[in-house]
Amino acid sequence: LRVVNADDTAQAQKVSDEVFAACENLFNDKKWTLGAYSDPDEGGDLKLFTQHAIGTFHLVKAVMSIQNTTPEKIIEVMHPDNFEDRQKFSADLNAFQIISRPTKDINIQHLGYYAPPPVAARDMCFLVSTKKLDDGSVYVYGCSIDCPQVPKNNGALLVRAASMWAWHILPVGPHCLTTYVNCFDPKGWTPRFVIKWLAYSVANELRVCRGILQGKDMRAKKIALEDMGFTKEELEEKEKE
Repeated sequence: LRVVNADDTAQAQKVSDEVFAACENLFNDKKWTLGAYSDPDEGGDLKLFTQHAIGTFHLVKAVMSIQNTTPEKIIEVMHPDNFEDRQKFSADLNAFQIISRPTKDINIQHLGYYAPPPVAARDMCFLVSTKKLDDGSVYVYGCSIDCPQVPKNNGALLVRAASMWAWHILPVGPHCLTTYVNCFDPKGWTPRFVIKWLAYSVANELRVCRGILQGKDMRAKKIALEDMGFTKEELEEKEKE
């Protein structure tokens, strides 16, 4: 991971530019395969895509449209600065703090996430950037970094994971087409069922965000493994692990 001090403007901008180029490559990768996920909401068009893992890194992509909204409204709902607003769509988020703002378009964040027992919880330190293009579309993207102001606390109950992720929000008339990609290494002990759980958690967060943007009174709830289509064999394997 790249090292970025909380107040190092030049290094933050350099890493941000490198991450943007890497995320564009991930968006344009031809190896994405449409998954079996079916959007349960009426009129919903959320699609999930996957790729084969690259070593310990797993990849997921999501695409969905959101009606009668703007990139600015989507960012306001999906990327708020406070923990309480983020918990509305992320039931697994248990900690969130903005550590610093090296530039007006870049911030450093520390986040903590629940994981299904007996898997250890995860935390992450991200450099997060926003970039608006001439076509009116907006990118919001982040990558794990080593920040001296956010020391690791790895142990039996908490593991520092690594991830590179990005949003592309494209206005289409009065609506928006959103595309999300994530390349993540959960680190630590991670049984196979957790990877499937993570993909469904991503879909759940996106659906809640879409509902909030459409004026619905929605709040995310933790996903039970039994409600996600796990087979009896998979759940038994989980218990053995």
